[in-house]
Amino acid sequence: MGATLCSSLFELELAGCNEVTEAGLWACLTPRIVSLSLADCINIADEAVGAVAQLLPSLYEFSLQAYHVTDAALGYFSPKQSHSLSILRLQSCWELTNHGIVNIVVSLKEPHFIAYFEMFKMQAQLQFPYKLFFRLLG
Repeated sequence: MGATLCSSLFELELAGCNEVTEAGLWACLTPRIVSLSLADCINIADEAVGAVAQLLPSLYEFSLQAYHVTDAALGYFSPKQSHSLSILRLQSCWELTNHGIVNIVVSLKEPHFIAYFEMFKMQAQLQFPYKLFFRLLG
């Protein structure tokens, strides 16, 4: 994608793009993007999620399906994203644990919706503290 095209994006979805590198993704991350979906792109890992957290201040919705993303990736998100990031979907992030999920919920303070599926390192039942559970319900 050319720089001009990327600068006008407000929504980006990449699925099965195994040739896309983290540097290639970074080149497309412009502050205008409010919705980002990354699925089955084998080169997407913790550093790419860190770039998302740092370069997309207006991100409202983030869907991620990445086998090699760890709890460290979710650590890049901070309360400064809490005013915009409302929807977070995590699927097949096999390296994420309960600890990472709880940390992202606490960090974002008020996500309206968070969903996670096929998370093999998570315990069968993730027990959220009472107040956090109701934040997830919106």
